[in-house]
Amino acid sequence: MRKYLSLLLLGLALPCLSEARLGKTLEECEDLYGPSLGGEDGVHVFMKEKFVYVCEFDPDSGLCDSVLAGTEVKLPLTSTEVAGFLSENPGEGEWTQAEGDEKRWTHSSGDWKAYYGNSGTLLINAAD
Repeated sequence: MRKYLSLLLLGLALPCLSEARLGKTLEECEDLYGPSLGGEDGVHVFMKEKFVYVCEFDPDSGLCDSVLAGTEVKLPLTSTEVAGFLSENPGEGEWTQAEGDEKRWTHSSGDWKAYYGNSGTLLINAAD
């Protein structure tokens, strides 16, 4: 669990931009990003070009249910980058911004939520 938190903090320290895909298996993520740089407790780290991806996989389904992506190039994400990232994840469906909250979104499927943090990163994960 400590390693998971370390990986998450690493990801939060990086600004985001991503092509990460929710609902993919570890093998599919390796096809997209290359081999995992390491993983523990269902969390794996990938690097592709200038991007770092921290993907958490559901232990039952084996599918990516949370992804944090970042780059050391810049901070924070622009609204265009956030919109692009949301439009690519999880695929079909639409995101709706929470009423009165510019930093939170919910997906039309009801399965996903997104949060734009004060650090300039975007986190998308399974809804509670």
